[in-house]
This record gives sequence, C-alpha cells and structure tokens, in this order.
Amino acid sequence: MKKALILSTLIVTFLFIQLSTVYSQTTAEVDTDVEVVPKTTQKRFVKPTMSDASFIGGKTALDAYILKNLVYPDLARAYSIEGRVIARVKLDSAGKVKSVKIIQPLGFGCDEEVKRLLSKADQWIPARQGIYKVPSSLLVNIDFKLQ
Repeated sequence: MKKALILSTLIVTFLFIQLSTVYSQTTAEVDTDVEVVPKTTQKRFVKPTMSDASFIGGKTALDAYILKNLVYPDLARAYSIEGRVIARVKLDSAGKVKSVKIIQPLGFGCDEEVKRLLSKADQWIPARQGIYKVPSSLLVNIDFKLQ
C-alpha cells in the first residue's frame, strides 16, 4: 500500500510538472506575438499662427482717419475737457465692425463721438487663424485735446 501511495504521488507530481511546463510554453508564445506600438507615431495638434486685425494702412492710416473725422463734442469744448477714451472694437470675420464698447469713458459727449467714429470705420483687415479669417476684438485709444 505504501508503494501504491508513493507511486500515485510520483505520477501526480510528474503530471503537475508536465502541465506547468506546457502552460508556461503557451503563455510564452502568446507574449511573443504581442506587438508594441511606440507612442511617437501619435499625431500632435499644432495650433496655427494668428495674425491680429488691423486698420488698412496700419496705425498711421487709423490716426489720419481719426484726425480727419473726429468732431470735438460741444459740451466737452465748453467745459475744456481733455483726456483719453479707450474702446473695444469687435470685428466679424470679414473685417466689418460689429460693436463698439467704451472701456474707459471720458464723458461730456466724447464716448458717443468715439462710438460714432469707430462704427463708421469699415476699413479693417480681419484677423486670421492659419488661413481662415476669424472674428476678433481690439482696443483703440482716442485722445481728446483742445488746440
């Protein structure tokens, strides 16, 4: 009986070793078939360059337009008001003025004059994002000085 027990133990051990060897060979074969894709093949998004909107002819042309068309408000002239009005001009993708908002007001009719003046200025080069024209906004400073 002892011999049968020892023999059965040896057989079970032998079968266990054989099965574990076969299992390790099959898992090793599966591992070698896996292909690793490197991360360097992923595409990266590059943001295209942007050019800001500008007045046709640049700053000198904008200054000339303002000097030619600015009407000093009577109330500001009566009270000798001088100063600066800062306005935000919103442009659409075609370069047309959509809105004018006063950021730093001066009062006495100067703010209304700046809105009127900039709303009529339609000679803008639109901003670009890559090859596409895009809506944008920019700040414009207009100084009021009595002569």
